[in-house]
Amino acid sequence: MLVAETSKINKVVSLPTIPPASIKWSPADSANPALQYMSNKIDSIYKAKRLLNNFNGCVLVAKQGKPIYIGCFGYANQYTKDTLTAQSSFQLASVSKTLTATAILMLKEQGKLSLDDSVQVYYPDFPYHGVRVRDLLSHRSGLPNYLYFGSSYWTDKNLMLTNWHIMDIMARKKPKAAARPNTGFSYCNTNYVVLAAIIERISGMSYKDFMETQVFYRLGMRNSFVFDYTYSSRPNLTYGFDKRNNIDAFTMYDGVTGDKGVYSSVEDLFIFDQALYSGSLISQATQNEAYTPLSFERPSRKNYGFGWRMMQQPDNSYLTYHNGWWHSYHTLFHRFTQQQTTIIALSNRHDRVVYDVDDIYRIVNSVDVLLEADE
Repeated sequence: MLVAETSKINKVVSLPTIPPASIKWSPADSANPALQYMSNKIDSIYKAKRLLNNFNGCVLVAKQGKPIYIGCFGYANQYTKDTLTAQSSFQLASVSKTLTATAILMLKEQGKLSLDDSVQVYYPDFPYHGVRVRDLLSHRSGLPNYLYFGSSYWTDKNLMLTNWHIMDIMARKKPKAAARPNTGFSYCNTNYVVLAAIIERISGMSYKDFMETQVFYRLGMRNSFVFDYTYSSRPNLTYGFDKRNNIDAFTMYDGVTGDKGVYSSVEDLFIFDQALYSGSLISQATQNEAYTPLSFERPSRKNYGFGWRMMQQPDNSYLTYHNGWWHSYHTLFHRFTQQQTTIIALSNRHDRVVYDVDDIYRIVNSVDVLLEADE
């Protein structure tokens, strides 16, 4: 039986409403030859991906708060041939973790949790002791992966598991931990399922309701939502298709959210991106903590913070990013925070070409030189 200590729990989370973001969605300014050059170059790359790799998805590239390229290629539904738009909602897969982490850090700034709280503060029956909120955020908990143990304890494969089921299975069955807490980095989806469960305990809302009311509605992310059985009634919905253009069927794991399960559009993710820069959701100090590398056992350019992967650049700055893959959805959310450059690419066809953005980096990084020449 799952119970919670009540001293840390506030059943009502009341947050101020932020006016919807006002964003100009036009392509690069045609009067600026440098921006137009960059937009045309990016467009030619994605047209080639469409022609050669059948790329099916949407792309947004922005610099210093301005979208300089928005492109959509292919269909939201391969059967009905509904064309994709910047408002089309894609399953974000693991890019959902950036939003879950932000929600946890919002609650931390409100004083409703401490990053050093153990999971037992919220779920006393949780059998893995010594696991703190910060360990979950940074994948240093040593927890077992529910994608591996779930099928061992869930007999009805036609019924979707939920976060509550995963927490209950861990409390009752105690699947073997992968490692002792905070002894090393190991990417594990269970961490973000537990974080979603903590959000539910603190807020008294479902993870879905918390994200939709406290994040998406506040920011004006009108095409963002968390998966549930009513998802098919959503406007601008996309469907995942495999390489043979067959709909990728749901599995018993699709009802589990926090690690995945958020649907959003390139337009909405850009609104979220800008809300981070403005400090509308969490302060810059908290973001700096989130962007601190914490997977430090083996020297590498790649690292992980609180819900964000990081890749060290030649100038020692970091690309802050997350990729995702679930069923036939492949997603990319890259942020060069020092230059305020953002690349968002969301695809609903099973093909890893969405992750090939090196050419886009080179074009975006060249724009400063071009702008200087234009001046």
